[in-house]
Amino acid sequence: MNASAYPLTRDDAQVPPITPAFDTVFSSAFATMLPNLSHFIAAERDMGDISASYDPAYAAWFRDVARANAALDRSLMQLHQLPIQRPEDDPLCRMALLIDAMLNDDDPVWARQAHHHMHLVFFQRYQVAAFSEVAQHCNGLLIQARHLVDALIQLPLFDFSPECVITGDDAADADAPVDEQVFAF
Repeated sequence: MNASAYPLTRDDAQVPPITPAFDTVFSSAFATMLPNLSHFIAAERDMGDISASYDPAYAAWFRDVARANAALDRSLMQLHQLPIQRPEDDPLCRMALLIDAMLNDDDPVWARQAHHHMHLVFFQRYQVAAFSEVAQHCNGLLIQARHLVDALIQLPLFDFSPECVITGDDAADADAPVDEQVFAF
């Protein structure tokens, strides 16, 4: 028998696109954001390896960082604009807000504290307490995001040593040449 003689659907039948039953609009956008976060981490890690050199040969790395940052910003902006339609979207939104806040805050100490707090309350605030396919899918995305946030906090962006801060009397000499400034190393 010829298999092509018996088609599974008629030629004029409208076949709806196959979408997983466990995808919400928010989880789909969140899943798109995760590779962008991964690319951003890799690009920033590469920048840390070249130690802020201004050699023109490193222009490709600077370009990669700018592109990765722009893609991540677009993904996060898209997530912030989406409505939360299901309870399973709440932890995803919370994680997206955390990532965005960590990247946009100028205080590396706050970012490290927020990262630490995320680990302390991960199973209460960053997981869906249900057993449905949607909940399992969202929990998988959140676990993947947690690993990426762990990698994110290890970037040079979040390096901070209290010994490098100019405080008190040293702050008055902040305009002095670097070799005249006193740092408590």
